Amino acid sequence: MTGKTRQVIIGNSGAGLSALKAIRQIDADCPITVITDQTERAYSPVLTTYYIAGKVPREKLFITDGAFYSDLGVDLVAGKRAEAVDTASQKVVLEDGSKIDYDNLLIATGASAKKLSIPGGDLPQVRTLRTLEDAEAISDLAQKGVKDIVVLGAGLVSLQTADAVYAEGMNLTFLVGSNQVLSQNVDKSCAEIVKAQLESKKAVIHFGTDAEAIEENKGRAVVVSKTGEKYPADVVIVGKGVDPNVQPAQEGGIAVNRGILVDEYMRAGSPNVYAAGDVAEGPSFHTGQPEVMATWYNACNQGRIAGMNMAGKEEPFIGGLNRNITSVFDTTVASVGAVKRLEGGDAEEIVIDRAAEGIYRKLLLQDDVVQGAVLMGRINDAGMALNLIQKRVKISPRREMPDKSLMDLRRVYCAGVNPSA
Repeated sequence: MTGKTRQVIIGNSGAGLSALKAIRQIDADCPITVITDQTERAYSPVLTTYYIAGKVPREKLFITDGAFYSDLGVDLVAGKRAEAVDTASQKVVLEDGSKIDYDNLLIATGASAKKLSIPGGDLPQVRTLRTLEDAEAISDLAQKGVKDIVVLGAGLVSLQTADAVYAEGMNLTFLVGSNQVLSQNVDKSCAEIVKAQLESKKAVIHFGTDAEAIEENKGRAVVVSKTGEKYPADVVIVGKGVDPNVQPAQEGGIAVNRGILVDEYMRAGSPNVYAAGDVAEGPSFHTGQPEVMATWYNACNQGRIAGMNMAGKEEPFIGGLNRNITSVFDTTVASVGAVKRLEGGDAEEIVIDRAAEGIYRKLLLQDDVVQGAVLMGRINDAGMALNLIQKRVKISPRREMPDKSLMDLRRVYCAGVNPSA
């Protein structure tokens, strides 16, 4: 025993690394152990589609080098899965039966892509994208020659993966359970512009349907829809969301709903246990209610807050907030905060819709306070949109905003914080 606080982190991605850095900035000497079931160095999952598309070499995916952990005085336990947390004795139980003691523990185990629970959902042509291993499998399939791509879902991951694999001349079919693309990220008007862009690539989109089974025929997959149509595919891309990796917490009796329930200090309801990132279900910025928000931005923010609190510097989390920026099929879209009307209050939307120019910009207000933004075509001020939301800027009256200010959110910000300017 050193007498110093033993900090243990399960997870080696955005949340875990952010927590590690935050702890070290406050406490230069405490022992830190990072446990990961991965043998690869930490990498950026947001770059995996660029790797599949051949735009980023494999080596550029990694965000740590061999000296990262030793330079920070961290004991890295790699290639071992954490099976359970023994909260009574404050130990992490690994898959080989060994145990690691902790004084403070952060569970940052992330989430796994939802798998298909239909016949044929485990065929080799059926792929999700969540890990580097997934990206390499999709890349291998693409290099064998792809003519037909069937995509189940039309969320961010589905569109980004399809874009990475797609080349001119391929047949692209989407089966979408909802009534629009990017249903969790943009509003209906913006979605229609994205849909038109997909259709310009000869994509065929079927809304209100899904796969009922996947068959194999001469080395290819055949997707059978719930309405009985059959779609041949060299690759089936599945984007059905994620499931938080809560097993270690569940085994330790830590409170779990969809994710591990945490408060505004990222405490997990068990003494000296914290959770952050895609595995955590914490307060929403807009509603204060528990929510899993599986984004890289949110994971890093939660991890940083968890690390500060573990190191003894009490700091609350402002709440989970959507922030996604992506480029798919020649279209760049940013969504920040709420993109659809919240319950209660006087809601209003201020919109510029220039679909012919590929530009769409919307601010969502509630009681004149900025709650969210959807930006398409011109997204250079997405960071300012985030600032408007986090600072709860009120922008009333809105003098000629649709024609002037909305094309430059710095003007919106200035009008809100200094209405007389």
